[in-house]
Amino acid sequence: MEDLRMGHLNLHFPTAIITALFGLFSLGFCIAQDPLVISDESKEDPAPEKSETSEAAPPAAETVAPASGKLEITRRTIQNFLTDPIALIPYSGDGPEPSPLVSTFVIKGEGLPYSIIWDPAACRLLGIYKTPAEPDPAAEPDPDSPPPSPYLILAEGAAPFASTMGTTGSPEYFGFRIVEGKPEFLFQHGRVLVEERIWLDPTANQLMQRFTVINQSGDVAMKFPESWKKRISTEDGEWKDTVLSIPEGKENEGGEVKTTFTLAYSLEDNS
Repeated sequence: MEDLRMGHLNLHFPTAIITALFGLFSLGFCIAQDPLVISDESKEDPAPEKSETSEAAPPAAETVAPASGKLEITRRTIQNFLTDPIALIPYSGDGPEPSPLVSTFVIKGEGLPYSIIWDPAACRLLGIYKTPAEPDPAAEPDPDSPPPSPYLILAEGAAPFASTMGTTGSPEYFGFRIVEGKPEFLFQHGRVLVEERIWLDPTANQLMQRFTVINQSGDVAMKFPESWKKRISTEDGEWKDTVLSIPEGKENEGGEVKTTFTLAYSLEDNS
């Protein structure tokens, strides 16, 4: 085990994780090659203006080619589009308006109309934005019918792992790496360590999320908004209302207990 100190944090990550991270940092932008494109555009992208539906859209994903499995990952500053008061707590500032999403990860699949938004400030998936289809010029607009939200899901409530034993306070971002061509985010919530990998499965029209949870006490518990639950499928754990409980994993040779499980989110409009 390595003891890595970052400011006031005392993070205990396995040697393999730290080695991989330092290897990633030493490579720099050499990892930004086919099939993965990584760029930092946070300084060039101002927060977009709010639309008439009062929802800020992240940079649009273009649907110009068949899906090929390639991912494009950028870090951008965009206007805060969350509406739930509890989910907005990490973004509260001096004024009445929430702070923008600064250097937020936006993940897009080539040829797919989805933008996946993951924010290191809250260490969570904030939303899935679907680029609206071009309106039919022959259709008569209905002034009494507001346009549908472009977000398939929006974050609500406290941090997803807040119900897991061993989590205290707010989650804290540790780093980001590429594993098998997929982005993986590392963060700590109390003494619980989480590795969260995200990718798009264009053949099944799904967003995939793979978690490895380390140092929790007992089963892993994740709470989801009701609107998310109907989109999620998994072969792991059991549901009780909107809480998914995953049985505790086995202890490895290093004395760590790791629990790994995968979620699939349907991207169908009517889910």
